[in-house]
Amino acid sequence: MATTEQLLAQAREYHQQGQMQMALELYRSAVRSNPRSVNAHTGLGLALMQGGIDAEAVDHLERAVKLDPTSPETICNLAMAHRSQGRLDEALTCYERAVWMSKKYPRAVAGAAEIYALRGEYGKAHALLLPYISSEQDEPAVALTYARCCRALGKPSDAAPVLAKHLAGQRGTLPPLNRIFMLLELANVANDLGHPDRAFAAATDANRIYGRRYDAKRTNEAVDTTIANWTKDVHAELPVSTAESELPVLLVGMPRSGHALIEQIIASHPDAAPAGETAITRHIINRLEEAPTQDILPFSRPSALTFQPVNEGAGFYLNTLAMIAKREGADKPARIVDRCSHNYLYLGMLDRMLPKARVIHVRRNPLDTALSCYMNTFDIPYHYRTHLADFAEAYKAYQRMMDHWKSVISLPILEVDYEDIVSDFDTQARRIIDFLGLEWSDACTRFWETKRRMTSFNNLGILKPLYDTSAGKHKHYEQFVAPLRADLGMPAAAQPVGAGRRRADAAHRVAYTRRRQLRDPRRRPCPATPAPPTRARCPAPCG
Repeated sequence: MATTEQLLAQAREYHQQGQMQMALELYRSAVRSNPRSVNAHTGLGLALMQGGIDAEAVDHLERAVKLDPTSPETICNLAMAHRSQGRLDEALTCYERAVWMSKKYPRAVAGAAEIYALRGEYGKAHALLLPYISSEQDEPAVALTYARCCRALGKPSDAAPVLAKHLAGQRGTLPPLNRIFMLLELANVANDLGHPDRAFAAATDANRIYGRRYDAKRTNEAVDTTIANWTKDVHAELPVSTAESELPVLLVGMPRSGHALIEQIIASHPDAAPAGETAITRHIINRLEEAPTQDILPFSRPSALTFQPVNEGAGFYLNTLAMIAKREGADKPARIVDRCSHNYLYLGMLDRMLPKARVIHVRRNPLDTALSCYMNTFDIPYHYRTHLADFAEAYKAYQRMMDHWKSVISLPILEVDYEDIVSDFDTQARRIIDFLGLEWSDACTRFWETKRRMTSFNNLGILKPLYDTSAGKHKHYEQFVAPLRADLGMPAAAQPVGAGRRRADAAHRVAYTRRRQLRDPRRRPCPATPAPPTRARCPAPCG
């Protein structure tokens, strides 16, 4: 019989390989083998959290803290679980406790600052971090959170040298994941400062480290199988659940297309509530699949949808959705928004389980979507985001899948373009609320005033008035997205009058600057070297 440590070693191996079902079974076996093992409860809690089973994750991580109450790391794990549930007050209490125990534990300092930032208290977060930055005790976690706060406060130039120092000074020792996060943050800093070439270079460096590539062949085969198996006639013969609830509003499409903004608009309505990016459908799929996987692929087996799993799946989905909404402070909402964007893969199944649901298909210029994916991190492993050529393949597969479902399912689908919201907000907001069968509320116009429990820096923009800088972002990156444009079959970008002359002038300026840098190293625009306060410097590391 395997010992607890042997079970944990096997569980960690499966966990690292992304085989979450096997990992969870082994972690549970380790807990049963030794209920007082801190490592067993911690491993199970972290795996559950990664799988989106947050409530059970908190239970096991709380148990780990009770068994080892003096470990800042164990307390920070619990804080992270609270944060993933949107319980920011509980998370902050844990982080502050860990800081009190060990002021030199950077994860706790960074975690507390992140909670302040997610609550909109950027100044407080900045003040907490600044002493560590000033005293050069800014470990990677502290530096990264400081950079994010600087951007939120409109001070990206303060973030650049801090990030660059770590990237240059810890080139061989910085953990790969930290390096990815820092490079992507540096990419966004450079973008904010108006340097698209440096931004794209930093993002490319980050995505090279990521390593794993998107399997286009496997995805296309899965889409082909789904389309072949799930015909309109087959779908019509599938059982429908007895669920009569109109609660679910499914926001689907490619990630970074505007789902968070639309969710916030709807959540501002007094009769609606947000559920965030849930993993409910993923849990249902894992129960139905013969070999569960963490890979994001369509569910291609309509034969598995007999009446019992359809009805049980509907009950599980609706109960979990209501529980999440209640946690957000909504007791009896008429509509609850699930913005798990890749639910488009499962619309055939969801149509049978949730016959009264509504679907909003969120679209955005694919070049802007690709860039946003390329330059940001995700909790969900979208492997196509690290290469623009992979994004093109994923985008075409997504289009095929959506076109198929629109010809098969009976759920109502509203298509909303992000660019239309930016250019004509009032019309689009009213159109969305009308589609949901709700009376108009002026609160939807002031969506940024609606208080939310934020869990990600990526979505903090929805707590500000609408901005149009994200629409047409690709125009500043045309030289980088031109191959993607061709892969997607989009027409070539129009060349502005005088573009050739401007390129020649720009090339001349670059050559001239390089010659001056070679003669005088002090002119090299690298923030890793302290720059005179009167002279601007490049926000990205040289090389």
